[in-house]
Amino acid sequence: MLSKPEMNQRHLLVLTALGGLSQGEAMAVLGGVMQELAGQPASEKPRSTTEELITRRSRLKVEKDPEIRDLVHSLSREPVGRIAEECKARFGDRAPSKSAIYSYIKRLERRRTIGE
Repeated sequence: MLSKPEMNQRHLLVLTALGGLSQGEAMAVLGGVMQELAGQPASEKPRSTTEELITRRSRLKVEKDPEIRDLVHSLSREPVGRIAEECKARFGDRAPSKSAIYSYIKRLERRRTIGE
């Protein structure tokens, strides 16, 4: 096993080698390397990159309905239960579930974290 200084040196070498690539390209390269290390042939296109996961069409009711999305955005600092109650009061059967609201808010946080 590599020592901590050796591990750091290898880490820097890999980062230097990936320099100039987009995040998606770097993920594709690293995915291929991981497949080869695992003894599997690297595919031409990785199954999914971070960029694809972020831009994939949403299945969340919150994102599909602009009125619901706007309400959730305006209340995003409130507890999920309160947001769900407000959605149910305003939209009735169109209201998303608490879990859908929670998932949407977490997705927003992830997007903010990566600077989208």
